[in-house]
Amino acid sequence: MPEGSEVRREPNDHEDAAREPLPSFEYRRKGLGGKATLAIVAGILLLVFLLQNLDDARIAFLFWDWDVAIAVAILVAAALGFVLGWLVTRIRRRAKRG
Repeated sequence: MPEGSEVRREPNDHEDAAREPLPSFEYRRKGLGGKATLAIVAGILLLVFLLQNLDDARIAFLFWDWDVAIAVAILVAAALGFVLGWLVTRIRRRAKRG
């Protein structure tokens, strides 16, 4: 190179990215979110409801009859409701993606 000539360098994206400050993660919430709080409250209410319904009852379903605590029937219904809600949500998310 001849003397007195300057070498001009074009900045590239990698150098610009190195100069940018790192993102802060201050937007993350501390503690429980709304959904988690609601789930905990619902779980506590379900537990209280189960403990107040420990009497036996005859449960009939299709061809079967059982003598079980009402709490067991409530717990089974709550578990089925949870599983069905989870499955519907999962199916909807997959449908949106595809």
